[in-house]
Amino acid sequence: MIDFKQKRNILLIVIVIIVVLIIGSIIFIEIKRDFYYRKVAVLKGDPLICEKIRNQEERDLCYREIGINKKDPSICEEIISEGQREFCYRKIIEIVCRKTTNPIKRDFCYREVAILKKDPLICEKIGNQEERDFCYREIGINKKDPSVCEEIIDREQRNFCYRKIFTVVKDPSVCRKIIDRNQRDSCYFEIARSRKDPSICENITNPLQRAFCLKVSEAR
Repeated sequence: MIDFKQKRNILLIVIVIIVVLIIGSIIFIEIKRDFYYRKVAVLKGDPLICEKIRNQEERDLCYREIGINKKDPSICEEIISEGQREFCYRKIIEIVCRKTTNPIKRDFCYREVAILKKDPLICEKIGNQEERDFCYREIGINKKDPSVCEEIIDREQRNFCYRKIFTVVKDPSVCRKIIDRNQRDSCYFEIARSRKDPSICENITNPLQRAFCLKVSEAR
């Protein structure tokens, strides 16, 4: 005869088995659903469908395949995994940038991928100087890294790059890199006024602007 305690134990085991089967079925359905969404998204070339995928790895794979197939680096940006995102960019570079025979399209391709990746090393592959300078400029500004601005050949573009960075980082060391004297003075002036630090005004070469800088940068 099975006593009450044994019956209870058997019932608990049955309940656990049922729960495990239910959870397993739900996981299986989730996996199948994510796989289905990925296949449909890739077939349609529609990255919006990838958003329906709950599993991150499947979702990243979805964006990666569509990004490569459409040769669109902006789709790679949606990928969470750094490794998958890098793979997506690299494949697009191999497929589009290196293989295209049109130098204008090739430069544009390298530029767009470089800016999206914030990778100035890719800018080196651009043949046209204006495009290459623009590439360095945008990356320097986006990364707030004045060392990237130093790669720019055109003086005006390089100064523009520095100027954009100093308005954000408020670092007077950036001003020293600006070649144009008036722009360099303006750089020191803006930072001194923003930081309320008259000592920065001493770097200004124009005496009138330096005097005005000392006046407006005094802490109140």
